[in-house]
Amino acid sequence: MRLNEHCKALPLTKINMLRVATQPLKALLEIEKIMTHSKMNRRLRKKLYLGEFAIIGFEFSCSIDEMDETKVNNFFSELLSFLESNNMLFDGGGTKDNFGGYITSKLRYGSLTEADSETLKTWLSSNAGVKDIHLADLSDAIYGYNEA
Repeated sequence: MRLNEHCKALPLTKINMLRVATQPLKALLEIEKIMTHSKMNRRLRKKLYLGEFAIIGFEFSCSIDEMDETKVNNFFSELLSFLESNNMLFDGGGTKDNFGGYITSKLRYGSLTEADSETLKTWLSSNAGVKDIHLADLSDAIYGYNEA
């Protein structure tokens, strides 16, 4: 099924296909914007993770002070337990100087909120040895742009 069957505003001509190939992120955002404003049925919004089915999460980063190996392992075990107990998933990694990743909901079509972000920030702040905590704004986990 071709995209222009769902979105008459942007037919897939050679010029538009070239633009999609040369400017993928910009073109993807334009296509997504057009598609959400057109009459897209619920099934397609769900399949494409758009609208009410968008998955919202956030990035975080921090650094870890000098800890021995046992304390570092305990920190990561506690972090994963904390995330699991709050229905969150983590994808990331790094070194002690710069550790971070992306946090999303464990639920299939679940999204995180500012409250979830503050909860993580509070938990990280309460751990001795964690410093330089930075949490990014909420963003779309599939398409990557900030949620408006």
